[in-house]
Amino acid sequence: MDQDRDTEREQRGRRAAQIIIGLCVLVILFVAVWAITSTNGSRAMRSLSTTAVTAERPAAGQTGDASMKQGQALFNDNCSSCHQTNGQGIAGAFPPLAGNDTLSDAGLVVRTIKNGRSGKITIKGQTYDNAMPAVGAGFSNAQIAAVATYVRQSWGNSFGPVSEDDVQKLLAQKQ
Repeated sequence: MDQDRDTEREQRGRRAAQIIIGLCVLVILFVAVWAITSTNGSRAMRSLSTTAVTAERPAAGQTGDASMKQGQALFNDNCSSCHQTNGQGIAGAFPPLAGNDTLSDAGLVVRTIKNGRSGKITIKGQTYDNAMPAVGAGFSNAQIAAVATYVRQSWGNSFGPVSEDDVQKLLAQKQ
């Protein structure tokens, strides 16, 4: 009889430990999701803006395949965790870039890369209300041009390329 009680107590203790561990995991996941998707520009989102730029700087005036490769490398290193390498984004959290008509506005694209963006935006009928950090704050104009050209000409998008001179002019315009 005592042995049965001890076994039952051990089983209850294991179940309690499993429940506590499960709750801790849920709390950690909740905090992580909140930190990533917070619309108030949380520290976690701001820390993304300090992501190291790992692609080399495109040469001034670089166009074509070389600029697209530089843009792709910068995008993959700095943008794909949210927008995904296929440009589809994450439903309900991060908008898709594939087939995104707002990319037709080169100025909007350039300013968003450089300065980030917050507030509601509707893409393909889905409303997003998250903050995008200023991932390009440390980019050169040539790097911004490469990323802008890449997203505007990838995943079925067929908007024009953006040059380093375009970036300089677009950033100088008051919005």
